[in-house]
Amino acid sequence: MKPVKNNIANIYKLSPMQTGLFFHYLKGDDKQSYLQQISWRLQGGFDVTAFNEAWQTLVNRHDILRTNFVFQNTPTPLQVVAETRSLDFQVIDYRHLDSQDKEQAVHTFQKQEKHTPFHLESNMLLRLRVLQLSNDSFEVILTHHHIIMDGWSLGNLVKEALDIYIARTNNKPLPYENPIGFAKYIKWREAQNQANSIEYWQNYLTGFETQSTPAQHPSGKIRTAPKALHFEVTPEQLNSLNKLANDQNITLNNLFQSLWGLVLSHHAQSDDIVFGCVVSGRPHEIADIEKMAGIFINTIPVRIQFTLDMRLADLFSQVQHNALAGEPHQHIALADIQSTTPLKDRLIGSLFVMENYPLDSVFELNTLLPGTDFAVTQLETWEKTHFDLGVRLLPDQDRLKVKIGYSPALYDDGDMRHLAEHFLRAISEFIRQGAEARLNDIDLLSDTEKAQLKSFSQGAPLYHEQDKTIINLFQQQVKAHPTRTCLSFEETRLTYAEVDLQSDRIAAHLRKSVKLSPDDRIALMLTRSHWCVLAILGVLKAGAAYVPIEPDFPTERIDFILKDSHARAILVDPQTQSKAREVTTQPCLEITNLPDLPFQRVETKTTDLAYVIYTSGTTGTPKGVMIEQGSVVHLAHAMNRDVYQRHQRSLNMVLLTTYVFDGSVQQIFSALLYGHSLFIMDDDSKRDTRKFSQFCQIYKIDIAGCIPNFLALLDEAGELDALTKQLSHMIFGGEALPVSLANKVAQNCTVSNLYGPTECCVNALSFTTVPPSNRYSTCSHRETVRKCGNLYFKSARTPRSPW
Repeated sequence: MKPVKNNIANIYKLSPMQTGLFFHYLKGDDKQSYLQQISWRLQGGFDVTAFNEAWQTLVNRHDILRTNFVFQNTPTPLQVVAETRSLDFQVIDYRHLDSQDKEQAVHTFQKQEKHTPFHLESNMLLRLRVLQLSNDSFEVILTHHHIIMDGWSLGNLVKEALDIYIARTNNKPLPYENPIGFAKYIKWREAQNQANSIEYWQNYLTGFETQSTPAQHPSGKIRTAPKALHFEVTPEQLNSLNKLANDQNITLNNLFQSLWGLVLSHHAQSDDIVFGCVVSGRPHEIADIEKMAGIFINTIPVRIQFTLDMRLADLFSQVQHNALAGEPHQHIALADIQSTTPLKDRLIGSLFVMENYPLDSVFELNTLLPGTDFAVTQLETWEKTHFDLGVRLLPDQDRLKVKIGYSPALYDDGDMRHLAEHFLRAISEFIRQGAEARLNDIDLLSDTEKAQLKSFSQGAPLYHEQDKTIINLFQQQVKAHPTRTCLSFEETRLTYAEVDLQSDRIAAHLRKSVKLSPDDRIALMLTRSHWCVLAILGVLKAGAAYVPIEPDFPTERIDFILKDSHARAILVDPQTQSKAREVTTQPCLEITNLPDLPFQRVETKTTDLAYVIYTSGTTGTPKGVMIEQGSVVHLAHAMNRDVYQRHQRSLNMVLLTTYVFDGSVQQIFSALLYGHSLFIMDDDSKRDTRKFSQFCQIYKIDIAGCIPNFLALLDEAGELDALTKQLSHMIFGGEALPVSLANKVAQNCTVSNLYGPTECCVNALSFTTVPPSNRYSTCSHRETVRKCGNLYFKSARTPRSPW
């Protein structure tokens, strides 16, 4: 029944956790979420009437058990306490069933209760059912919505109900004084400095921008029943972990947060991770707060930042320090914390809970409870939350039960088994190595996983024509496909023969203007067009190396690059020649209107310099990376073998990257050295998701690439599905590729993820997945890399040292 106006005892605001739970309820999320159920089997003489009266007394005593929630016609949601409320209590008689049918009936009834939602505006938010199985056997099932009480409160209320039951059945007075109402806590919270606490969380989370989750594999299902893995921390392990925690002056909770953070860091492949942690939320300033019934718990973010030389002791210290610093600010609603971050409601990817139900002190199994004629022979607890991944630890006498719950719509069963195995191995490693162990020495991998990584590192060697230069391979394509489209920009489309002729002309004029020797550098300062690629080929044909410069670079940076690279000349177009002449006295050659000039081929070697590309450098000073021709040929061959050759046809490919970034090297030469057609995307299409998609459709692009951030924008703009149906292959690099986005692309086309520092000639590693597997996953190789602290590349060709 709804609380009516003349039956209202109190009205007040919601706590942070209540606010979040009510939000999910109003949003129409799974109505089963945030229901909790405990059931216990009683054996012996049990007075059902006295039990009902005991719980009705409890409802009369505690405001929170008579509470509903309203949101209409109010600025903010409110909780309304009824003056009186009848307990939702039923007795169901199963004595007529045989033993096997009784157990099935109990299981079915528990399941029905779990799937019966509460209407927070009107229902009594606690249901109590007694299933009578025989004259002296009963199953008690208590189901409630989490919005009215947390686990600690539930344990207290069960104990209080038992004490009232004992008092009634033994004709004794009630053993409790009047309780303190939940309103006192709400009043305390409203008196806190909210702005100060919000500022604390904002500073605490500054710089965190990527959700910490293991690899996800969205199945496309709207709603899937959650799954869970269950295991135990043995009494011997628990004793050792308690000793480790005591020696470090931290709590067991701190220790397990550190452990979960370490495991999550490996699976999320990040040294900066955040997960949600449920805290008790009971302020010490309120007297007897531990006896108050209500929901005080709150979910707060826990951030852990790992370093290569960190010891376990350092990890423990960081977690404990942050926990103590954040304690005065734990009353802030998670939604308010999230709103201060770039990730908003995607801040928390997993939930850590260490339960502390006082039920163990109430029920000692298979022992006659003092003051009663019955014993509790079984005890079960169940809860469903909204998070897609979580770890829950529940003390159970001398051991610790661990549950890793996950959504199979997002997480693979095998991946979750590995995560659980790594959790257990971390426990063993913490015990074996102790607090002085360095994190790099914490071994989470099984022997099987180590063997897999060893196999991965022994890939087949890459064979190609070792003596061929860039121009040698390009000339082969000119000879084989003279009339095929080689290069296209806007209205200009050039065949392989035309590109060969025009780049010859640039090379001829360049050698006429400047006396060149191998490894001499020629700067390019050109606006984005087909002339950028023609200039690159012209410089290489002239026997020199190119140094790309953006025309809109600051004058100081252009001047630095020209002087640092010792550029012998600079190639320009009509838009850039004026600026070029202002910054250099070296020859400036405007290449877009050159007359014909005979060109005599120049012999080059694979060891000759191909280009010098400037990065920002770790100090902020531009750093020139010098790459030889053989390395570019090696790159193009590897890309052809691992990526483009999969399609067995001439491809339309996109030059997306500006020529001052090394990604352009891969895009240009992977196309031109293997007979494909290269379409240069204009600046507007590079930045606009709609125009990007239209470009790929108009020019019938087969292979395109972008950085993952732009991929996310394409997805948000609703362009991704149509785009990936047009493309055969998408290539990503430069940033971490979220698995969820990769899987969306993989529904329609092949996905390749590339990685490599500029010094390794663009890419050193690749991973490709092909439909119809529709499956992309991150590898766990990082865990071996993490143990070393660095990623090392072995190559037959290395970049030149700076001159």
